[in-house]
Amino acid sequence: MLIQLGGLGIMSFASLLGVLMARRLGLKSRIQTAAETQSTGFGDVRSVLLGLMRITVATKLVVALALTLRFAAGPGNPWGHCLWLGAFHAVSAFNDAGFALFSEGRCTGP
Repeated sequence: MLIQLGGLGIMSFASLLGVLMARRLGLKSRIQTAAETQSTGFGDVRSVLLGLMRITVATKLVVALALTLRFAAGPGNPWGHCLWLGAFHAVSAFNDAGFALFSEGRCTGP
């Protein structure tokens, strides 16, 4: 949970910093930035954060599902354990935490 919160905090801070910096740009740069990000306003913080959350959750769910299926392909791995491994490694990898639950590089069961 702490890895998840830390990653969201860093991404939110970076996004808000980008929005604040965009306010200091000239009108031409603002229009180009709005066109590239497909936003209707010049500082819609709420939509930026909601978009960030949607992309983050969708990416982590897809990766967690793929990893869960991969871990389940191993012999003798219960689904609950595989789901935990998939979710943990998806969050850890997305947030670049560098943590793994097994040192030998492969899952050998619970």
